[in-house]
Amino acid sequence: MFTLYDFAGFANKPSVMGPGLKKGRMLWEAQFFSTSDHSMMPSQGALSAIASYAIGQNMPPDTPFCIDIESWRSYTVGGGDTISIADAKAAISKYADTIKAVKLEAPQIQMGYFGAALPMEDGFYAISRSAHDSDIRSSALQKAVLMRKIAKESDILFPSCYTYSEDVTEWIKSFQLQIDMCKILSPSCKVIPFIWPQYPTPTPQLGGTFLTGAMWKVILEACYDSADGAAIYGEQSTDWSTAYGSHWWPQTQAFIIDKHLTS
Repeated sequence: MFTLYDFAGFANKPSVMGPGLKKGRMLWEAQFFSTSDHSMMPSQGALSAIASYAIGQNMPPDTPFCIDIESWRSYTVGGGDTISIADAKAAISKYADTIKAVKLEAPQIQMGYFGAALPMEDGFYAISRSAHDSDIRSSALQKAVLMRKIAKESDILFPSCYTYSEDVTEWIKSFQLQIDMCKILSPSCKVIPFIWPQYPTPTPQLGGTFLTGAMWKVILEACYDSADGAAIYGEQSTDWSTAYGSHWWPQTQAFIIDKHLTS
C-alpha cells in the first residue's frame, strides 16, 4: 500500500506534518562517526550504537529508516566520473558491510540508503543530450551492477528525486529512470523516492523557492503510480509557517484525501 512519509526537517514543524502522513527516520552520517574522518567504515561500537538507537525509537514495525552516508563516492558527476572501478568497489563494499552490520543487530528495522549511494543520482545526467553528460551516464551504468551488493543488504531503496528544473517533462524522465534502475538493482526492495517541495539551494535562480501546486501534484501522482511510497524532505532553514503557506501543502492534503491515505 502506498504511504506518504514525513522526513521533513522544517523549523518549528509538528512531529508529523498532518493526517495521512507517517513518520520516517533519518540516520545521519555524523551519527556513525566520532571524528571528522569518515573515510573508513564506522567502528563496531558505532554500528552497535546505531542499531540500539534505531530499536530504541520504538517506531511501528514498518517505519522506514534512511541512512545518509555520502562520503564514500562510487562515481562523480561534477567534472565527469573520476572514480575508478576499484575505488567504486571499495566504496560499495563499505556501504554494504555497514548496513549489513546494523541489520545483524537490528533485523526488525526496515532500512536503506539515501540516493547518493545509488547510480545516476537525480537522473538528469542520464537524460542529458550533451556529450559530456553522456560520458557520465555510460560510466554510471557500468557501475550499476556493482550497486546490487548494496541493494542485497537493504530493505528499501531511497532514490533522490528532487526537482532542478521547471520542466516537468524533464523531471518525469529523470524520475522514471531512477525507478527503473531501482527495480533492476532489487526486484524485492521497497522503493520510496525522496521528493522535496522546494528547488534545492544550488539550483540556479530557483534555489529555495517552492514548487507550484501543479508541479507538486505531478510528482505525487508519479510516485503513487510507480513507487511504494514517497519521502517528503525539507530543511531546517525553512520555517514550517512558510512551508505550509505555500501551494504544495494544500496540494498534498488534497492528494491524501483523494488517495484515501487517512484511512
